[in-house]
Amino acid sequence: MAWCETCAEPVEDERTVRDEQGIEHCPHCNSVVAPGEGDDAPPKAPWHFKVLALGTVGYLVYRLIWFIFWLRHHA
Repeated sequence: MAWCETCAEPVEDERTVRDEQGIEHCPHCNSVVAPGEGDDAPPKAPWHFKVLALGTVGYLVYRLIWFIFWLRHHA
């Protein structure tokens, strides 16, 4: 399946419209569609997982810095 960025929905390969150069277009809005990922392609991580991972790394760095300060004062 191809993906239409303008409509933000998948477009079945049978429904796409090809122009003279062989470029596929959306049948609804006539914009160029991106080729779809195959079934064997791994799914992409959602944006909120990336934010959660970044926040976790930031928190762990913060705790490491405070641990270093604690060691300096108690050693």
